[in-house]
Amino acid sequence: MGKLFLFALIAFCGALWYPGTRPRVVEAIEPALNPIHAYSTENEMERIAIELLGYDRTYYRLPTDSRGFGEWLDGRFTEESGLDSWGTPYALRVWDDSFAILSGGADREMGTPDDLRWLQDRRR
Repeated sequence: MGKLFLFALIAFCGALWYPGTRPRVVEAIEPALNPIHAYSTENEMERIAIELLGYDRTYYRLPTDSRGFGEWLDGRFTEESGLDSWGTPYALRVWDDSFAILSGGADREMGTPDDLRWLQDRRR
């Protein structure tokens, strides 16, 4: 069993090595990576929500437009933190009593069933 696994691993790495086969290999394994991407994105959304909540409690406001939210993210996190695990920018929706951080999910489009959402209560 160990030799078979080692052979499969070498074959996989070999397929990734050649540029002609790389897109097909990545496309084939992408569905298996989606749960990992979702977990990573949800953890990052939670960290962003905690920071936003602190900002809201300090300044009594949130960055409400997409440009302001993007600048806020860039100022507090690394450049990649403005993007979810699939490379799509996060979105922020704000209500009087809560806010939501949104990710487009695996299809990279907002408003579809695979979107991820972190809802945070703003009440003091």
